[in-house]
Amino acid sequence: MTKACLRDATPFGVCLIREGHEVGQPAAPHAVGCLARIEQWDVPHPNLFAVLARGGDRFRIIDTTVGANGLITGRIATLPEPTQPAAVDRACREVLRLAIERAGADSVPGPLQLDNPLWVSYRLAKSCRYHLPKDRRCWNSMTRRPGRPNCAPLWWPTAL
Repeated sequence: MTKACLRDATPFGVCLIREGHEVGQPAAPHAVGCLARIEQWDVPHPNLFAVLARGGDRFRIIDTTVGANGLITGRIATLPEPTQPAAVDRACREVLRLAIERAGADSVPGPLQLDNPLWVSYRLAKSCRYHLPKDRRCWNSMTRRPGRPNCAPLWWPTAL
């Protein structure tokens, strides 16, 4: 899969594992995931392939097939971008700013976008620990609910 993605400059899908394990028999993925593109790669030694990938569009799995080699492929439908709030919640921005200050700017991919509500919420989401399947209900919900602050997209899925 990695060779094909590099050769053809195509993305691959990333989903949480619903059932099974990361290695061994093919695992059952959750229905919602995101596309990712390989940005950097290296082969530090013959049995190790290191990649840096960046997440992109979110998708919902329509159907899957498991190949003889265990690779799961499937048909997907991309999901629309979440509605972006008009402004970043000040508390969300400040929490993220402090976290970046402590961890260092190198701990965050790309340029800092502390005025972008979705960017701030996605970075905060990366630092949260989720309890599945309860939190999956929040991840799969793409609508704002009354009473939620502007950082509500914090609970929307994405690759960071």
